[in-house]
Amino acid sequence: MTSFNGRAAERLYFDSASVSTVRMITRSEPETEPAQHNPATPWLLEASSASEAWFASITPADAELAMAARQRLPTVCRQALARTLLALGREGLVAEEPPVQGDYRCKLAGGECILLAEGFHSSIVLLRGDLRRLSANWRDGTVERIEHPARLLEIIAAYSDEEEARWQRLATEITDSLLNEALSLAAHERTNAGLAPTPAGEPFQTLIHRLRQSGPSPNAALFLDQWAATGHPLHTVPKARVGLPPATALKICPEFHPRVLVRLSAVRRDRVGVELPPGVPRLYDWFVNHFPNWLESWRGALQARGLSASEYEPFPVHPWQADNIIADAPAKLFQQREIELLDGPELAMLPGLSVRSLVPAGKTTAPGFKLALGIRLTSGVRTITPRSCHMGRRVSQLLRDRFEQDARFEGKADILDEPVGAYFDSAGALPEFEKQFSFLARDAVSARIPPGHIAVTAAALAEPFPVEGPPLLLGLAEGYGHTAGDSLNVFEHYASSFLGMVLRTYLVYGIALEAHGQNVIACFNENGQLSKFLFRDLAGIRIHEPTLKRLGIELDVHPDRRTVVQDFEDHHFWLRHRAYHAHLGHIAHGLSVATGETEARYWRLAGEITDEIFGQLRSEVEPEHWKRERHMLLEAPWSAKASLRMRLMDQVRDLPFTTRNPLKGA
Repeated sequence: MTSFNGRAAERLYFDSASVSTVRMITRSEPETEPAQHNPATPWLLEASSASEAWFASITPADAELAMAARQRLPTVCRQALARTLLALGREGLVAEEPPVQGDYRCKLAGGECILLAEGFHSSIVLLRGDLRRLSANWRDGTVERIEHPARLLEIIAAYSDEEEARWQRLATEITDSLLNEALSLAAHERTNAGLAPTPAGEPFQTLIHRLRQSGPSPNAALFLDQWAATGHPLHTVPKARVGLPPATALKICPEFHPRVLVRLSAVRRDRVGVELPPGVPRLYDWFVNHFPNWLESWRGALQARGLSASEYEPFPVHPWQADNIIADAPAKLFQQREIELLDGPELAMLPGLSVRSLVPAGKTTAPGFKLALGIRLTSGVRTITPRSCHMGRRVSQLLRDRFEQDARFEGKADILDEPVGAYFDSAGALPEFEKQFSFLARDAVSARIPPGHIAVTAAALAEPFPVEGPPLLLGLAEGYGHTAGDSLNVFEHYASSFLGMVLRTYLVYGIALEAHGQNVIACFNENGQLSKFLFRDLAGIRIHEPTLKRLGIELDVHPDRRTVVQDFEDHHFWLRHRAYHAHLGHIAHGLSVATGETEARYWRLAGEITDEIFGQLRSEVEPEHWKRERHMLLEAPWSAKASLRMRLMDQVRDLPFTTRNPLKGA
């Protein structure tokens, strides 16, 4: 790989470089602080007990990985402290917001305690950061070294108007998250260590070969999707899997590369709510076309129970969901034979970046599934609503029509269709169960890219591949003449292409795509040139219904109308949080850490590009709307998702807070 001006001391990724570098910094700087004490407080004792129980639940077969995770806990704890301080300050839960770089001093209410973070540095917008040490300086002269987020929150709770129990629950969630982060980091490093080393000469061609052949799966797009599972960059609890034992996580979560045996259950035909492609009369017929062998085994399993396949529909279910949610459904559903939770047949599938999105093992052209999973991952339980089941296919068609009929997209915007959505229809009697027993089908990535092209989940582009090189986006850019020193040009080209698609969809058609880095796939040709973007998770987008009607476009909207909005206030937040903060912000931060270029320089470029695209679209957008949207994006303060306060309140509904506009002044 091309050498690059890396600031290893400020690498914020959970990789081996950050571990060794931080230790080096700690050793090289003398201890000048006063004598400190570390009290065994109730919250720390609870966190310690939970951690020991968590590690004890890992089976002996994974003892080596567990030991590696233990070794990484100090680094992960320190980064979690920085992330928690960032969220507390930005959301106004403490008096001062931490700086992007430098020491941080914050006096808590009442003046009994001053928090001092030394060597603090962070992203401008992401919840990613690090610090050298954090201490609580008490009025009586005592200096307490803080090494775990549970102790930080215990101190904050004493000066907060919120109920202590809420803070304590948040401390529990953060402890769970950082334990999973440590295990994921250990697995990520193990995966990198298993990749073939980069031989001398032809670094770009070697990188392309590695992308196509790397990892536990020959499916390069899937491998990179799994490889990007390093934690959500805007969540206070990026790896929270509360209630999911680590031994189970190792069997179902993407960073561990497991094979998940998805079960094909059966639901009586009159109890299935379903959305199907035109010309497909039954869910059964769709499975005949795509999974004939699986379906034939399913027919045999029904016949063994004395049941006819003509009376039931095939229904894939995640094995965890089958054992922990569906098996506990009301007994009458089984007694009346509305549900048949068959022991098989099973299909080996591989999880993508989202734990509940899976693709068939060894079948790169077959559709995958997004399955309901009643586990709270980061901020929410991952169910699928009837609305999502119906709107996935309808929105797929809406977007495909726009991207294919509007020549100005130039074939650079595409989607992964969701042709099928289905759920158990209880006729309103069991609305929560309907969300737990549901699924979406999603087209394969390989069906939407030309042969020889590479599909990369955008979240992976900010990560060094594997750990010895620059971020993957820069590695790919070498193929068309760039070096790591050209990171601003590389970012400009990428952001221009991405925002050109997203802002046109938003301003002209009123559609705010779910365009964060986890749901966008960037496609590159054989030379590493960006060719197009694939968008997925279509039922989660937001559509300004009046704009569609003004354009004469009809959309059949589900009675649960959360897919559509009537004003643009919701749109502003949706667009900024996903396309700018979570997508471009992630890449800008990764490039900044790797090259030493300030993150603000990348944001300045993003602002200039945004302004230029507005100029290009001016003639196609109603003047007042154009003026208002330009002001909201380029000049007005932004709002961001208050992820810590949301977890504190134990709610999924977005809570915004006002924050800086990184594009302002561009």
